[in-house]
Amino acid sequence: MAQCPAHDDRNPSLKITGIEGQVLIHCHAQCPIENVLAPLGITMRDLYDNPKDTSYAYEDGRNAHRTWDKRFWQTGNTNGHGTTQLYRLTEVKSAVFDGKTIWLVEGEKDCHAIEALGEVATTAPMGAKNFHKVDASPLRGAKIKAIVDKDDSGEQWAKQVRDKLDGQAGTVEFYQAKIGKDAADHIAAGYGLDDFESVGSPGEATALRLVEAVDVIISRVRFLWANRIPLGAFTLIPGEEGVGKTTINTWIIANVTRGTLPGELYGQPRHVIIIAPEDHREAVVVPRLKEAGADLKLVTFIDARIFGDAEHSIVIPRDLDEIAKVCRQRDTALVVIDSFVTTLPETMKSISYKDTATVLKALGVYAEATNVAVLAPWHLNKAGGSDTALRMMDSRGFRTAARSILLAVGDPEKHGEVIVALDKTNGASLNTPAVRFRIDVASYTVEEIDIETGEIFYIPATCSVARPIGEEAGNGRDLARKLLTPAMERADDPKRWLRNYLTETGPCLRDQIMEAAKDAGFGEKKIQRAAGRFRVVYRDHTIKRPNNTPLRKVEWSLPDDDSETDSDGEDTSLSRSSHSSSTVLTVPTEALGRVEMSLSSLVRGGEDGQDGQEEVRGSVLTDETGVLTEAADPMCTRCGNPLVWPDSQQRGTCSACWLHDEDGAT
Repeated sequence: MAQCPAHDDRNPSLKITGIEGQVLIHCHAQCPIENVLAPLGITMRDLYDNPKDTSYAYEDGRNAHRTWDKRFWQTGNTNGHGTTQLYRLTEVKSAVFDGKTIWLVEGEKDCHAIEALGEVATTAPMGAKNFHKVDASPLRGAKIKAIVDKDDSGEQWAKQVRDKLDGQAGTVEFYQAKIGKDAADHIAAGYGLDDFESVGSPGEATALRLVEAVDVIISRVRFLWANRIPLGAFTLIPGEEGVGKTTINTWIIANVTRGTLPGELYGQPRHVIIIAPEDHREAVVVPRLKEAGADLKLVTFIDARIFGDAEHSIVIPRDLDEIAKVCRQRDTALVVIDSFVTTLPETMKSISYKDTATVLKALGVYAEATNVAVLAPWHLNKAGGSDTALRMMDSRGFRTAARSILLAVGDPEKHGEVIVALDKTNGASLNTPAVRFRIDVASYTVEEIDIETGEIFYIPATCSVARPIGEEAGNGRDLARKLLTPAMERADDPKRWLRNYLTETGPCLRDQIMEAAKDAGFGEKKIQRAAGRFRVVYRDHTIKRPNNTPLRKVEWSLPDDDSETDSDGEDTSLSRSSHSSSTVLTVPTEALGRVEMSLSSLVRGGEDGQDGQEEVRGSVLTDETGVLTEAADPMCTRCGNPLVWPDSQQRGTCSACWLHDEDGAT
């Protein structure tokens, strides 16, 4: 990420990606590319290695050409005898043989963009209207993901793809870019493969599934723990770190296995499944279960998913079908996942509402289908306040998806005592009384054998155990929220002040915010850093002066994602361009070298000695605390220009020098 020279970009918003033959540029403030390039002294044609035209070579001797202003022609073997050949044919055949996904796009530029993400992509020559002419036999049995351009020709291309590959390809799925028109626009913006948006098959007939209210059979919510933990649903237990959430979960597990938990299954001991990849089973989990009185014969741990001879960590929702089989075999009533976030897919962004909603919907379907209660502890962040909707870690999607939320709060006036109260419910009353627990220390002994002598030793050990004291009269939620102490609340916290200000006022001009901050005793630099810590969204507005000359103003607003997680939490978010876990393999090209040198010149003030734009004065870095700090860019060891891009900084040379060295080596 770099600072865009076309607008007041104090929080870097310019994404630059090198692909084979050219550079892709995207400003997240929606600045036109021409406006971005003008201050750099370069034009659109400079984004291509060959400013005259780019050539794409097919293996049958055909060459497709395009210019920077989108003029197209072909040379070489253009006859084809009625059929044409797929682009990157050798790579396609190899990928199909290996069972890899083939990404089918409308043009060669899109192919190169997909390849920058390490995948195999192909297209057909002569534009979107001529896919029906291509020899598609190399795609027989392949898994195809087709990226449809967002225009009329894209719809026509998609229909040709559907018809051409029907009966040949193994599967064909259609997607569109999350932003922009095509795959290149999508990747230029920093999005990855998992971010393409699924669309239906072109021309596919659609219908709505209708359910008449009169046909619905009325039922009721059934509870594993009366009015607190519903069966067939997902329940979260959020609380501040160290309050005793896992210890209370252990109490619940023990009572389920004994049939002593008040609810639908009272008097019926049932099985419990535990997925706890982080906790030490022998020294922590089982001792707690035993001291809590659990029937250990009714507790099963799921450790891993076995593929062939290898074991893999449990991933939700991937492994839900296998977990469901175990639940049915053991007549399970409760599945406890601790910690839940460690079981989520690596590609999932836990701060993304869309990502979390997709996973949690699958979890909810699983819970309902198996009629088990799914229970997971969750952390509250260290921000102040008692509103759990704001203090729950990661996306608010976790709170939305949970059918029930039990808030665990330590009583600051009674050390070692914890209140568990219903904070959200879809099937009971929030007036449900809170339950007070005392977290005690239980002593037990461990038998250990000296390997050399065979002598048996009995070693004392301890673990925590939750003991219920009783129900608290009144509204349990109100009581728990009053006790929820803001552990990190400070009167001089600029981040909290800025969040509260934007929450109350809504989107607001930066100048107005800085004036209000000054009145509140905060300096401009502190507020700017606070904005970076929870990813304030910046938007440019042009205001006409009385003399009709434009004046650009920057508006600040709260981020579109609803996460409260920042440098105070466990999951520090990346910059707003980091949309995907896919790794972009930036290709050092001549065009990238030109852009890099131009921006470097602007950073240093320009080759002509004129002052450069103040906003582009250096890289903005994030230290281990998540605080944005300004730092001078490291210099190229060959030419002395600042190294703006991470790839260049890692090499120690700019792209221009790197290419020069490579050419010299070859």
